[in-house]
Amino acid sequence: MRPFFWGLIGAFVVLIACIFVKAAFAQSVSLCAPRDRVVARLAMDFDEVQAATALAARGTVFEFWVSDIGTWTIVSTHPDGSACLIASGAGFSGWGALSEPEGAQGDL
Repeated sequence: MRPFFWGLIGAFVVLIACIFVKAAFAQSVSLCAPRDRVVARLAMDFDEVQAATALAARGTVFEFWVSDIGTWTIVSTHPDGSACLIASGAGFSGWGALSEPEGAQGDL
């Protein structure tokens, strides 16, 4: 009875370890492709257009893409021409408080 019990416990531990390894691997897989392919897919599949860009460290550019129906995607584009999907979702409703207040002077 004891060898069967320990064998069952061992199999359970191996199963749990496999689940954690698979989950860790899935999180490490990035969705990257040449930028022109990523942009074409965002336009064709989601009708998204580039709404904003921001320059980050080492020449990486973060791009915010949105559609009229509220889908959005954040893309990081690297100096080598590759682009990676960072996040995406639905429910984008505009810039709101980010727009410049009426009567603002612009440059300070």
